[in-house]
Amino acid sequence: SHQIQALQSSECLVIEDTVAGVEAAKKAGMICMAVSNSYSASELKAANWVRSNLVGFKIREAEQFFKI
Repeated sequence: SHQIQALQSSECLVIEDTVAGVEAAKKAGMICMAVSNSYSASELKAANWVRSNLVGFKIREAEQFFKI
């Protein structure tokens, strides 16, 4: 049988490209990486970090934001 383990919001990574999405993720207590497709990096600065795109993204980049 499979068990479903509940995650805390602080254990979730959100990838967003809008200001409203970043704000919602942060308000929910989630780690947020923003991608500056729709908005500039400065507009998305509330995210934990901003990338210009997802090319070459490695999940290890997010480890510093989680208690592992």
